[in-house]
Amino acid sequence: MTTYYIRADGTASKANAVGPASDSTACMSVATHNAASFDGGDVILLSDQGGDFTSRILAPTGGVIYRAVTDEYPTIRRSTLIPAETSWTEAGDTYYVAVPNMPDSMGCWVDGTTVLARDASADLSPGEYWADTENERLYVRLSDDSDPGDVDIYYNHNGACFTALNRDDLTIDGLAFQHGGTTGSARVVYLYRCDDWALLNCTWEYNANALVRSYECSGVLTNTGGTMRHNWTGRAYGEDGAGPALMVDSNAGMASEYVFTNNIVHHNYLGFRQLDGTPNTVAWNLFYANYVNAVELNGTLPAPGNTFTHNTVYHRPHPDVIVDNGHGIIMRDYGNAAATIKSNCFYFDENGVPGAELVQFSRSDHPYIDIDYNAYYALDTPLHTFNYDGGTTNSLAVWQAWLDTTEYLGNDDNSLQVDPQFVDIDNLDFRVQTHALRNAGHDGVTIGAFEYATPARGLILQAAGGGMLALRTE
Repeated sequence: MTTYYIRADGTASKANAVGPASDSTACMSVATHNAASFDGGDVILLSDQGGDFTSRILAPTGGVIYRAVTDEYPTIRRSTLIPAETSWTEAGDTYYVAVPNMPDSMGCWVDGTTVLARDASADLSPGEYWADTENERLYVRLSDDSDPGDVDIYYNHNGACFTALNRDDLTIDGLAFQHGGTTGSARVVYLYRCDDWALLNCTWEYNANALVRSYECSGVLTNTGGTMRHNWTGRAYGEDGAGPALMVDSNAGMASEYVFTNNIVHHNYLGFRQLDGTPNTVAWNLFYANYVNAVELNGTLPAPGNTFTHNTVYHRPHPDVIVDNGHGIIMRDYGNAAATIKSNCFYFDENGVPGAELVQFSRSDHPYIDIDYNAYYALDTPLHTFNYDGGTTNSLAVWQAWLDTTEYLGNDDNSLQVDPQFVDIDNLDFRVQTHALRNAGHDGVTIGAFEYATPARGLILQAAGGGMLALRTE
């Protein structure tokens, strides 16, 4: 086993890229890495001392561990900066700048964080952009109609940040991915026929399209300890607002179990979306303030299907993003679908979005729907909390009675409709204070992804844990 180093400005050959990270001549470039081969068990350390990586990393060999240098936070950013003070040409209500070799499809951000919506012509509304590939111009209209030359503008290369093709047993640990993917197969992390891989402690932010796409993979695929935030995976990147609105895309012939645990998923277009594939495990995650749907469990799955347990879903659809609908959890089951949905805490704030619901359930012909031991609460009761084949209702009792008429294994008989009394939503402290939820899960553990907080306990600081998103006292 050999440890190698990569920096964005690295100049070493593979043989000489053995560090330290502080020396660019002892680190290889991405291009050198992509053209090399490695042995199983090799460790490749990415350093942030040479700046952000703007080229895609293509794994040349399986069995390799990709990891951040200790106490560093390397970012793979697939965008080009047009710095503030660049001279833009005014054209009516819009501005444009020349961009040689303009990508066919791209994304665009103000200051690297505020996404602009894509349009199909130079006739822009505030907060939109247009990529004129024929004339190699980028047209931008900021939300306040100010000169884009006053701010940094980033445009995306329409490419993945990390790609692996037929590479098994990969580990990617502690990396950050920004401004990746826009259309087609340009996923942020794209894994094709890669068996048994793990994504650990990574951060995805300000990306487009699917954050993770696994195609024809097998084995156990693990994504744990990650943070997904501010990813616009649909509306901003398709013509007229269309496009693939995917947070995690685990379909397309996937013959594996996707394990998605201990992640924090917030302020994304969608939280988690499961399409056709094989059973996945989604557990001990926080889904917070995602703009449209927090969770979608869809498709044809054999029993036991998806396992969705001990998640906390705080859902507040955004009226500026979606004008109607917007759901906490959707279960759209086609054919022989199956799912186990237990010990989750669902909290819903309609936020003025008409037609928004906490639970939308489309009945399956398969009896293996095991749903029980959940907690439901809707702030300022919306139009309906539960939407199902038999109708709509705000009453858990009515919902349970309808489930009793089905052949499902679980009928939510042990579930509760109660305010969980989160400790501090504004500061993401989602420990529950309602005693009825304490140790009330199907496994004798508190419902949701966090432990019970005794109101009189005093100051408690969040700390990552294995399994439950644990906390510790000061």
